[in-house]
Amino acid sequence: MACGYVSTIILVLRLPSWFPGATFKRASVKCLNAAHDVKELPFQYVKEKMSTGNMAPCFVTETLNRARLSVEDDNVITTAVKEAASIAFAGGVETTTSTLLVFLLAMVLHPEAQAKAHAEIDRVVGKDRLPSFDDKPALPYVEGILRETLRWHPVFPLGVPSATTTSDIYKGYFIPKGWYHTVLAKVANDPDYQGLLAMTHNKTKYPSPDEFKPERFLHDDGSFTNDRMPLGFGWGRRACVGRHVADASLWIATASFLAAFSAHKALDDHGMDIPVIPKFTTGAAVHPEEFPYCIVQRFPCTSETLTHLTGLEQS
Repeated sequence: MACGYVSTIILVLRLPSWFPGATFKRASVKCLNAAHDVKELPFQYVKEKMSTGNMAPCFVTETLNRARLSVEDDNVITTAVKEAASIAFAGGVETTTSTLLVFLLAMVLHPEAQAKAHAEIDRVVGKDRLPSFDDKPALPYVEGILRETLRWHPVFPLGVPSATTTSDIYKGYFIPKGWYHTVLAKVANDPDYQGLLAMTHNKTKYPSPDEFKPERFLHDDGSFTNDRMPLGFGWGRRACVGRHVADASLWIATASFLAAFSAHKALDDHGMDIPVIPKFTTGAAVHPEEFPYCIVQRFPCTSETLTHLTGLEQS
């Protein structure tokens, strides 16, 4: 994405990589190599598995089979399949993982919200099973926690560059037709900016925007407000195509975690809480920097029961 910004200044593109201060040129080579590996290495893995007839159905195999292409074909469609698969993988894995880390951070910092979610789950679901999607309508506070997680700190704050279909003038700036790298959701708390973080931290729509308050999405009776902001997934024709799968995955992950565990601040050698100061990485996708925490099993049970509940082997 940074390349889009750099390309607006032609002179910068012509600088040699050894030029003082042109570290972005050297970094871009690493980025290009990494992007190549993300696209090619998984495809080669699928190719090897398909050649032995030992590949489970997936996006790549299904698409190639529908297009009646072999893995040896090297054409526009095959390239498109590689790129689509790599984009879907990167978009789904990075953002989902980062959002769950934001959720974990929020639970560590806001035990009162976590306690309310525990109480709701125990009342609706009980203590002998994990929540299912059938329970979702009866767990509004858990849904509120997920929505607030997406609002509190969006993990994909820059969004995706959009192209102008016609020339336009915005606040005195002329934007030519077809320029994709200038039309981007700005990320700042400045009210002059219109972007995902600015939208989710709008003080009029979300009072005290830096506070983590799941209740802002709920009425006093527990029903949802009419807030329809597409938190975390963009909007319009270029909204995230996997938003429904992502939303479902995030909900079942957070609900299952809250049913079985609680997150707390880690303790030092004297039994005192270790302070947690939220810090986030930079980049197209952001996530919390490493922070100390402790995950506690909520109910005493055997390791076999916990493995059944979570699907995780115990060490």
